[in-house]
Amino acid sequence: MSNANSNRSLPPFWGTEAGHSLLKAVDPLGLAVFAVHIGKQAGLDESDYPRVYPWCGYPLPGLHEVAPRAPLAKKVTNLEWLGHPIFWLFGDVLMAQSAPASSEFDTEPVMVTALRLALQMEITGLFDVENGEWANILDAIGLNVEDPFDVIRIKAWQNGAADSLLDGFNLGDTIMKDVPASMVHSIIFDANLLGIVASYTGTLSAFLFRSIIVTLLEGNDVEQMISYAQLIGVMVSDFVGSVMDENVFKRWLELTKNVESVSSDARRDVGVISGILQEMFGILDAICVNNDDIVDGLYQQIQALDDEIANLKVFTEE
Repeated sequence: MSNANSNRSLPPFWGTEAGHSLLKAVDPLGLAVFAVHIGKQAGLDESDYPRVYPWCGYPLPGLHEVAPRAPLAKKVTNLEWLGHPIFWLFGDVLMAQSAPASSEFDTEPVMVTALRLALQMEITGLFDVENGEWANILDAIGLNVEDPFDVIRIKAWQNGAADSLLDGFNLGDTIMKDVPASMVHSIIFDANLLGIVASYTGTLSAFLFRSIIVTLLEGNDVEQMISYAQLIGVMVSDFVGSVMDENVFKRWLELTKNVESVSSDARRDVGVISGILQEMFGILDAICVNNDDIVDGLYQQIQALDDEIANLKVFTEE
């Protein structure tokens, strides 16, 4: 796997650009839309679409589910997407690992697993922050989707034929061997990356959703207000909850339930949904005001870590 970065002439629609960091999930809605785009473009069933997780700036395969025995690559019908690393992740790398004794957890919560994977993919060179490019896994194992014989081989494997190369390749095991969870945990917990990323993502997401609420209130379209309020309720819980205190978070969950009540009410009262959105705006605005002066500092800390990771890469470039 030492040649993972040997060819980076990859499709531009893989969704990243120079300077993109997997540690900055600052556009939750954009990530959600892109996750669906990835699934559709790769030709996957909807149940296999990548998921969006706070604290990881790119969609991932489902985490903490029943450990898959084969990669999603077996199901990718658009071979232009087949080389993408996320389709070759399966097994233990996607499951909760034991957390260090110094942390507050026994095993990784799903958000920590997402952050671990983001770090592992950057450190291994599967993703290059400086260039914003992904390693092409097919290049790394010596296959080419422009070679008709390789295409026949790949499709036969996808249809159940045995293939010693493809069956024997386990990107997750390679990652866990080269960059063990314990190594990454020392960055996440001991260097407080967990708190830095949670604060940065939470604050930037609060700014985003606050601006969306302003637009909704100005539009005064009751159906649009209800539809977006449902989405905002869930996504803010995931992405911004880490920067809310306990009582505020409980109130947010209550407001989210209230949105569901308005949604099921045939009267679709614009005044009621407007009131809920105004209170949601107030909660998010307080977070923005209180944290505005720390955002730049958090960004610089994450940027510094990305720079350090560039020097830690365990895969060599040729």
